[in-house]
Amino acid sequence: MADQDPKPSADAALEPVTPRHLIVCADGSAEFRTIGNALVAALARDEIHVLPGVYRESLVIDKTVRIGGDGPQAEIILRPMTADRPCISIQGGEPYIHGLTIDATDVDRAPDADGPPAQLTILGGSPIIEDLDISGAGGIQIGGTGTKGEVLACRIHDSAHGIRIDGGASPRIEANEIWGSAVVGIAISGAGSDPVVRANRIHDGRAGSGVWVHGGASPLIEDNEIWGNAYAGIAISGARTDPLVRANRVHTGDGGGIWVYEGASPQIEGNEIWGNVMPGIAISGDGTDPLVSANHVHDGRSNGIVVAEGASPRVEANDVSGNALPGIAILGSGTDPFVGVNRIHDGAGSGIVVDDGASPQVEGNDVWGNGNSGIAIMGEGTDPLVRDNRVHDGQGAGIQVEDGASPRIEGNDVWGNVMPGIAISGDGTEPLVRANRIHEGHDSGIAVDEGASPRIEDNDVWDNVLPGIAISGTGTDPSVRANRVHDGQDRGIAVDEGASPRIEGNDVWDNLLSGIAISGERTDPSVRANRVHDGRTSGIYVTGGASPRIEHNEVWGNASEGIFISGLGTSPIVTGNIVRDGLDDGIYVLDAAEPTIESNMIVDNALAAIRVDDDADPYVGPNKVRG
Repeated sequence: MADQDPKPSADAALEPVTPRHLIVCADGSAEFRTIGNALVAALARDEIHVLPGVYRESLVIDKTVRIGGDGPQAEIILRPMTADRPCISIQGGEPYIHGLTIDATDVDRAPDADGPPAQLTILGGSPIIEDLDISGAGGIQIGGTGTKGEVLACRIHDSAHGIRIDGGASPRIEANEIWGSAVVGIAISGAGSDPVVRANRIHDGRAGSGVWVHGGASPLIEDNEIWGNAYAGIAISGARTDPLVRANRVHTGDGGGIWVYEGASPQIEGNEIWGNVMPGIAISGDGTDPLVSANHVHDGRSNGIVVAEGASPRVEANDVSGNALPGIAILGSGTDPFVGVNRIHDGAGSGIVVDDGASPQVEGNDVWGNGNSGIAIMGEGTDPLVRDNRVHDGQGAGIQVEDGASPRIEGNDVWGNVMPGIAISGDGTEPLVRANRIHEGHDSGIAVDEGASPRIEDNDVWDNVLPGIAISGTGTDPSVRANRVHDGQDRGIAVDEGASPRIEGNDVWDNLLSGIAISGERTDPSVRANRVHDGRTSGIYVTGGASPRIEHNEVWGNASEGIFISGLGTSPIVTGNIVRDGLDDGIYVLDAAEPTIESNMIVDNALAAIRVDDDADPYVGPNKVRG
């Protein structure tokens, strides 16, 4: 028994096996002339060193080996054996492949309708692919449920696709440079495909997008730089496609920055998008409902963000600036996004445009310094809720409503715009304008014309250069009720050119010119139950042939006449008013005017209660007069 061989220890099987080093040289000077022959001989953990040379290979790898270049990478070149087979196909194991050049530029046509084959395929296992230079044919393809692995610091260029991921694979794609792709830089498709795509540079694609996610895939796309592609920098499409797209820089593309369509629902956050020919972010299609938040979308040659064709995203807390067309454009029947708490500024066009029947909720945004209207709303059936926004210091109107739109405009703070704070025009245009603050504008506070019929109520309008509320044009018949119009540099409310509004229950005071001014033939508003006081000229001023009904108003403390009526054909009915404590006449009629003045209380004015010049011809019925 003593001279038997000793038994191996129980720990021997656990001891690491020293890997063998297999050397490959194409000129036959090493142990192996081809990588394929070395691979057949290799055991698990062996290392295959590839010396400079050109190798025609079609490798199938299903074991854990290392294959790496040993020498200048540009001189270690693998080429496909045939046009329809990859140079390297990984089907299992945990191989590590590095430092090689795969050149398939001589594969110049597709063997089938799917395009040229990938030159490195990963169909199983968990390989690490690092520092390869791959050109021509179809780049890298990774597919299959459970297929993982890493593609790191590779250069993939001038191929049809850079990298294709499908079939439920979940690799990590990091720090690669991909350029000159004829179709897509990185394409990710299929339910369960959830790779991490991080810190890559994807640029100058010749026909398609930098990254395309579709078919229900859910990758993480993070911290990539994507530029100069012919189509979108990142395109996301299809129901249940829900990637997280975060902290990327997408710029200077011939297409758009990020496009979302056909029912996709990604989360797009914290990206910087600039200088693209098409919109920075474009979202379209029924059921398309991404979350778009905290992005910086700027200096594009089109819109910053476009939402269209029935999409319903949530667009919030983005900074949108310096774009050539409107910062955010919302278009089309059924398009109903939430657009909230964004900063939209310094664009060449409008800040936000809503058109063609869209019905978004636009709330809590800060909109300033744009070259056209801050918010523009137009078109029949266009009925957004525009609430609690700050719209200021623009070169156009603050909020413009036209062409039959019917929005609800509520609780906004509008100031410092070159054109009217809120401009409303056109037959059938009938917004509700309520509880806004409109002030310190370079034009009118609210301007209504061309047949519009809005409801304007409970707004605070002050310190505008032109009238606080200006209403003009035949058929223009708004309801103007319970507003506070004060401290303006012109008239408080001005009505002319045949308009016929209902002006009721407003408080109008301390304007530089008349509190309410009405002029022009066929101008026949109802002016009722208003308080018009402490103005620096007349309280109510009627001229130019106007024929309003002025009743049950309280007019006091104005520096000039309480009610001033002049001009041939000017024939208002003035009844049931209280005109008191003025610094001039209570009512003054002149220049052939023909008003009816009856049942008024006219008391304690500094000069005459009613003054009538010789050429005037009023009917003066019973009034209560004192002082």
